[in-house]
Amino acid sequence: YSFSNPPPPPGSGSDPATQTCGLPPAFCPKARYRSLDGTCNNIQTPIWGTPQTPYGRLVQYNYADGVSAMPVSQTGRQLPNPREISLRLFPDKQLIDPVWNLNAH
Repeated sequence: YSFSNPPPPPGSGSDPATQTCGLPPAFCPKARYRSLDGTCNNIQTPIWGTPQTPYGRLVQYNYADGVSAMPVSQTGRQLPNPREISLRLFPDKQLIDPVWNLNAH
């Protein structure tokens, strides 16, 4: 893909990646250990977790330029940083539990 010609929306059926990548192996051998490349690690779906496998999206992607720019609000303003929101809602704190902590007091 080029940046001037963004890929079609996921699930549209016209994505060339879904036509060439992630082809299931012809045969999954019975193995004691998982494979290094991820093939056949899931018996029902042998291509899950393999290289060059496109992932489906649950929701449509939302980039300001349609390719990679961070999304903006409906008024065009920059949205807040998700990490900053997360830290304000759930700040990093060191919790010491006197019952379950193994340190001597």
